[in-house]
Amino acid sequence: MNRASALIVLALVAVGFVIAVMLARATPASQDRTWWRGMLDGLFGRDVVARTGGDEERPPMVVRGPSLYVDGGDRLNPAPKWREWMLVSNASGTSIWKPDHAAGAPVRTFEVVAVNAIASPTCPLVPFLADRVDLIYAGTARPQTASIHTAPDKDNKPEPVVETTLRMTSVRGNDTAPDSLAYTADGVLTGFTATYQARGAATCTFNAQGGAYLRVIPVR
Repeated sequence: MNRASALIVLALVAVGFVIAVMLARATPASQDRTWWRGMLDGLFGRDVVARTGGDEERPPMVVRGPSLYVDGGDRLNPAPKWREWMLVSNASGTSIWKPDHAAGAPVRTFEVVAVNAIASPTCPLVPFLADRVDLIYAGTARPQTASIHTAPDKDNKPEPVVETTLRMTSVRGNDTAPDSLAYTADGVLTGFTATYQARGAATCTFNAQGGAYLRVIPVR
């Protein structure tokens, strides 16, 4: 094979790889490869395109215990800046809250990171994807007390929400602490169950309440 032929073969391989990657990224299942998503975002300028369209990065929701607190951002990594909580609805004993972020990007799914969870066959110890996260809170009549998932806004854009039967209170933050939803009644946040599409559920139990938390990161 001469040099010209080799260059043609290499060019065809490169074009095929780019097309395959772009087709894979067109489906939610492609996000299973979370470790290379950032590299591809940079390669194809995905974040730049989204920003020019007015879709801002959304901060993660951080769930911490032993009582239940849902922060509207990450105090250890304040970029992007955390958001206040808005009460969307409160009917039939169920309230729905969302971050106050009208310019936030639409959310397809969440990347979940569990810290200080007990290792088990159903609990991943690496970041994983979920469409819904149900928090398990011991000491209440209903074990599934709060859920994080997406819901359409008035323009039909999917955005993150917290749906709960608990009486949650919005707590204002400051320059060093994010706004949060708080439920401080008796009971212990013991773990969570996360589901993604039709692939079953991941059930995680926290190892030690003092240092256990999970980050639920919106993925567009």
